[in-house]
Amino acid sequence: MNAPLMTVVTLFFSAFLLSAQTFHVLYNFTGSPGPYPQGKLMLSSNLLYGTSIGGGSSGWGAVFTINTNGTGYRVIKSFSAPTANSSGIYTNSDGGEPYAGLISDGSSLYGTTFEGGSGGRGTVFALKLDETDFTVLNNFNGTNGKAPYAGLILSSNILYGTTAAGGISNKGTVFQVNTDGTGFALIKSFVITDGLLPMGSVVLSGGTLYGATYDGGISNRGTIFSVNTDGNGFTVLKNFNSGDGTQPHSGLLLYGNTLFGTTDGSRILSNSIVFKINTDGTGYAVLKRFSDIDPVYGTNADGSYVRAGLALWNGVLYGTAQWGGVFGSGVVFKMNPDGSGYAVLKHFSATTYSNGNFINADGAMPLADLMVADGVLYGT
Repeated sequence: MNAPLMTVVTLFFSAFLLSAQTFHVLYNFTGSPGPYPQGKLMLSSNLLYGTSIGGGSSGWGAVFTINTNGTGYRVIKSFSAPTANSSGIYTNSDGGEPYAGLISDGSSLYGTTFEGGSGGRGTVFALKLDETDFTVLNNFNGTNGKAPYAGLILSSNILYGTTAAGGISNKGTVFQVNTDGTGFALIKSFVITDGLLPMGSVVLSGGTLYGATYDGGISNRGTIFSVNTDGNGFTVLKNFNSGDGTQPHSGLLLYGNTLFGTTDGSRILSNSIVFKINTDGTGYAVLKRFSDIDPVYGTNADGSYVRAGLALWNGVLYGTAQWGGVFGSGVVFKMNPDGSGYAVLKHFSATTYSNGNFINADGAMPLADLMVADGVLYGT
């Protein structure tokens, strides 16, 4: 199993009431190796649904649910342990390591796994909300995509998503598949000038998909792109460079005709930003540039290293920074879409090392996108 992209072993659910700014830990994950939830949470009725890249009965990941009051945590799907085939590729019947969150059409949950499946390169899956049926909708084999890291979006009965690698040039893909598993098609296979490593989900407006790639493009710092759902009209809207942000790790948020996103800066912290760009490629602007952190303690006033995307509530943007803050454990922040009003809502507390784990009261290093519902932010 691949090493998880985290240093904190015990992770936490949190719910953050925006009006009263009250922080609650809903659940503390346990286990060795840790479950490591990295995907955005999803709300259906009063139940939160999420994924973890570890945990479950085999250690290869799980789908879980928990009530919004913190009770009733259950694993509703454990991905099976894979075995290595003659080429050293790990295969199984259902996939493993679901990095991304879930979406729902009201009757089923839909998601992706980073590895496993019959092709060993990940899967798209469906799980009935009543937990009666689990179905693999597509097995990735490399040629048709490899390593789906991001979640899916749904329009009518069609799911759209990305794979970080694979496709014609092994630089990543945009794909579609029907919710019944038919109609799989590659919308776009990336080449390096288009961008490579699309690690975030796409967003749909009309018949056009918008997304970002982590690397590639003219300066090899990542791109923002658009492509029609029929595969035509691919356009690079933005080539990132070292001066205006580098390495967008997450998907984009569409608000009116403007796309909002973040870049993690590839550990060059001054390149960790919040940006906006119009859907026609004009109007690119850096809305927030995160400050450098103390080289010894990893602290600062505003957070740093932004790997998650943005959420929108009542015209305000919300997000997380994995590092920084006054304790060096990351922050939850808000800001206006014009770049004004930046404020840290939550500084995660300092961790201490105990029995092989980094522990604290409220969690650290938030990686996943926030989910907001009725004035409450939910995250991991």
